[in-house]
Amino acid sequence: MPTVVKTSALTKRPTALWTSATRSYWSKDEQQRIPNYPFWQTVPQYARAAIAVEGGELQLFSLGRYAAGVKPTTPAPADIQQVGTVTGVGDNITHMAAAKDYGGVADPINDLILFTDRANRRWGWVKLANTGETATTGSVLRTMEDSRVDPIMVTMADNYSTQGNVLTVADYAGASIANYRFGDMIYPDKSSGFCTQAGACPTYTYLGEFAGKLALPFKPTLVHSSNVP
Repeated sequence: MPTVVKTSALTKRPTALWTSATRSYWSKDEQQRIPNYPFWQTVPQYARAAIAVEGGELQLFSLGRYAAGVKPTTPAPADIQQVGTVTGVGDNITHMAAAKDYGGVADPINDLILFTDRANRRWGWVKLANTGETATTGSVLRTMEDSRVDPIMVTMADNYSTQGNVLTVADYAGASIANYRFGDMIYPDKSSGFCTQAGACPTYTYLGEFAGKLALPFKPTLVHSSNVP
C-alpha cells in the first residue's frame, strides 16, 4: 500500500501538479549517462516536481531519492524540499504537462514544463534552471494563445520518427480538441526530399500554426495525444 511520507502546507490553493518522476525509465534514474559514452555522470540528477498555486506561481520541489529508478536507495522525507519558485506564469494555471521535445533544449523532460493558463486562453513553456546545489529558478520561455478556445489542458504528441511538434488543446467550453504546430515538421525518410531538415517545413507564422479541430459530444477535461504511424 502507498504511504504518505511527507505533507507540506501551501500559502495559496494549489491548481495543478507536475513531476518528471514518471516520464520514462531513464528520466526516473538518479543519474544521467555521459553523452556518447556508456558511463554515468558523477553528479546525481534527482526528479523534480512543481505545484501551481493561485496567482500563477509555480513552487518547485526536489524529490531526491524517492524516484531513483532501479538503483537501490534509502530515501528520507527531508529529500523532498522546495528549491525555488517561478512567478508571473499566468492567472489560472489549470494543468501542467511534459514537454516531450523542444528545439534547442537538450533535456526537455526535466528542464521544461508545458503549462495551461485558462484565464488568458493561452499555454506555453517554463524553462527551469539550477542556480545552486539546492536552488532552482525558471521563467516563461514561450507562449501561444487562441481567443477561440477555452483551454483547460494542453498535451504534446510524441516526436518519435516524424517530428511534428504538435500540441493538442482540450477546449472545454467549445466541446472539442484543437491541434497547434509550434515547430518545424521533419520527416525521417531523407530520400523523399520532403521536409527532411529543420527549416524546410516551418509553421505558417513564427507564432505557430492552427492545425485543425475535432468536435466532441461532451466537454473534455483530459486529453492525450501520440505519434501513431
